[in-house]
Amino acid sequence: MSPSSLVPAGVPLLDSHVHLWDIERNRYPWLEPDVPVTALLGDLAPIRRNYLLKDYLIDASRHTVVGLVHVQADYDPMDPVGETQWLHSELAAGGVPYAIVAATTLEDRNVASQLEAHRDYPNVCGVRQSLNWSPHPGLVGAPLPDRMNSRAWRSGFALLHQLDLSFDLQVYPDQLLDAAQLAADFPDTRIALEHLGMPAITSEEAIRTWRHGVRALARNENVVAKISGLGTLFRRWTSNAIRPFVNHILEGFGPERLMVGTNFPIESLHVSFDEFMAGVVQVLDELDADEQRRVLTATGSGFYRIELDNFEGSA
Repeated sequence: MSPSSLVPAGVPLLDSHVHLWDIERNRYPWLEPDVPVTALLGDLAPIRRNYLLKDYLIDASRHTVVGLVHVQADYDPMDPVGETQWLHSELAAGGVPYAIVAATTLEDRNVASQLEAHRDYPNVCGVRQSLNWSPHPGLVGAPLPDRMNSRAWRSGFALLHQLDLSFDLQVYPDQLLDAAQLAADFPDTRIALEHLGMPAITSEEAIRTWRHGVRALARNENVVAKISGLGTLFRRWTSNAIRPFVNHILEGFGPERLMVGTNFPIESLHVSFDEFMAGVVQVLDELDADEQRRVLTATGSGFYRIELDNFEGSA
């Protein structure tokens, strides 16, 4: 049976985690040819090419994508608003409802003006600054381990609620307790945990740390979670491999605070779009139809405030 045949026809998907780039027009330092291969992502050569909305729609052509969320793609750090400007021109005429999670550096002294500049574009609903730091060799990530506890960083984070912006949270399991404290300290700021909390190390001790951190974070009602990044984390892609992790996230957050993001095209390094969706749908097989709809569409459209006029019950 092919992966695509495992996906029910016409199942609506609000894809809560997509990346697009035009490497001919714009600068993405991590996609430049001299960047070394990393243990986490592997060889980037297959995705070192333009990936535009039309390319994404080809990958997703067997599925009913009713909306998407573009998460910042590590564009030129000297011009983060440039990515938002480019995305607006790329997505506005594409016919797919969308939201943008823009790039920022929250400890920057000019962060307020940067956030205001992003907000000039009506589809910007949130920001991301990747925080994932790990002492384990091969796990690439942020240059500093403790940004969430920095006074300067928290000062910038406090602006998000004032500007009605959410925060996409990318951390490793060792950082989940700090993230839970952050969410508790800023209960009015909406936070989306990316990639299930990135359980990239699967030793017994590491998994215990991840499970404990997920439970702590899930106690905060202002936090939702994404089923995303799984091809990167689980190279041997099967529903059985991902099921224990998704089930633990479901136990903590429930379907009303869980969404799906394909992380394409990065996931294409390890899994096809059809394989990703087949695995996710299989893992959600114990949920009823309304709960599946929440995970696949309603949670994402509600959190990122994407109006889906053609999808009944999506709000």
